[in-house]
Amino acid sequence: MVQLAQTSPLVWQRVRTILRQHPLHSLGILLMFIAIFSGKFSFDRFVVETSRTSWLELRIWASALACALVFFLMHRSHFRMPTLRKELLVGLALLVLLHGYFIVNAVLIGDASRKAEYVLDFSLLLLWAFLIVFYFRSQSELIVFSIIAETAAIALFVLALMGWGNPDLNGGGWAPFGGTITFYRMEFLAFCAGLYLSMVTTAAYTRGFHLMVAGIGLFSVLASLSKAAFIAALCVTLVVAFNLLSVKQYKQAAGIAAITCAVFFGFFWIKGDLLQNRVEWATGSAIAVRPAEPPSPSWSLMHAFSTRILEKIQSQNVTSIDDLTEEERAQLRALWQVFKNGELPSYTTDLKTFLMSVNGMVVLNDGTTRLPMALAAWDAFVSHKWFGIGVGNYTYKSFNSWADVIDTYRYPHNIIMEVLATTGLLGIVLFLVVIFYFQVLLRQRFLQGRHPIYFAGYGVFIFLTALFSGDIYDFRVYWYVGLIALICFHADSQGKESSQCIFVPGSKAGGQIGDAGNPAAQTEIRPS
Repeated sequence: MVQLAQTSPLVWQRVRTILRQHPLHSLGILLMFIAIFSGKFSFDRFVVETSRTSWLELRIWASALACALVFFLMHRSHFRMPTLRKELLVGLALLVLLHGYFIVNAVLIGDASRKAEYVLDFSLLLLWAFLIVFYFRSQSELIVFSIIAETAAIALFVLALMGWGNPDLNGGGWAPFGGTITFYRMEFLAFCAGLYLSMVTTAAYTRGFHLMVAGIGLFSVLASLSKAAFIAALCVTLVVAFNLLSVKQYKQAAGIAAITCAVFFGFFWIKGDLLQNRVEWATGSAIAVRPAEPPSPSWSLMHAFSTRILEKIQSQNVTSIDDLTEEERAQLRALWQVFKNGELPSYTTDLKTFLMSVNGMVVLNDGTTRLPMALAAWDAFVSHKWFGIGVGNYTYKSFNSWADVIDTYRYPHNIIMEVLATTGLLGIVLFLVVIFYFQVLLRQRFLQGRHPIYFAGYGVFIFLTALFSGDIYDFRVYWYVGLIALICFHADSQGKESSQCIFVPGSKAGGQIGDAGNPAAQTEIRPS
């Protein structure tokens, strides 16, 4: 395992070299951060909430500038595409294959009215994969990326404290500029990045600062009042702590536990009532029955009644309707009218089938409509098993009690059900294979050095929250933060300290990521 005291000075020295001698490299990393997290967010929405203007989108401008920087730096420094080791090349190929399939699916059977939009979305995702390979070579770049994440999270935290952004979104939760999902994903990245940065520095005051930022990020995640983010954050911190304990990193595990407990207790003390109100609203909004409808029968009583009659039929104490008591016949007649609305048959065979169906019913109140949306996605998959109904073709209409309108939802608020419904078995198999492969590689890096556990935990956080919110495009954060971590940690795990340097004037070949101990691949950072 890599010892922290040995890696810390050299890592920070390389970071300072990048920031001072290669500011364009740092600018490229900043542009990649903006492209990944900005999504379909436009400049004009900073001023007024208007319809989205494609050519003003931050993600497009950031991607274009990042590409221009790559070409400029390649021309200036003769920098070439690095050679990836086999396992990283396989991961990149799987990622390209997955999003390539999404593009083909959108073109052939996707929503015709939004086909160009989806092709643009997934094409940008393919572009980012290659840009990440250019900009990220070692932990130096990952540290710069983490510092950018901390800075953005603190800025959003300050805006939230000032009440800027979307104060009416998500039941009063924090979501300044960009919505709740973007907010809590950026803040949790700051939590993971802060923990990571606190481990790669030996200075006590610097470590304390990063731990403070990590606490602010975790508090902001809870303050978004997203139930999914709340549960996912708790699960991830527990998993990370247990993983650290498994490799005998007791101090780090204790530190994470202390920060998590302090933030959770502090949040409940300051804003716990807001989260409680939001949970009560979500779980209780579907209980009320409209006055024009008759009161619904109690499902527990119907279950008990149907079980009792089925027991009599099984024991052959009942061979016809006349063998039931008058009260039982009245209850059965009322139950039959609810579901069948016809004449009650006199024979028990039909009654047995009917009572068994009633006995097996389960009714759930879901004020968030997540369950019916997932069921609608499942129905779509059942009728189109292999290739799905096509990207963008899922729709579900439901009453939005916040806006008091009927909304049309374009995704089922569950990433698994969306991939299954829109891309079929082929899509879900590719999707799960890439997730599994990413997690396996991150686990391997964790066993070589404990720092990757924080970014592996971030991937788990994204996956868990995506089971309740976000669509296929929103899931991009999982792929690209994971890819950045894999490339950076894999390079440094090979024991190379300078072969991943990017800008070396006059160099004709790029370094090979993962070629341990290859003197020919190692270069020296020199001023441009």
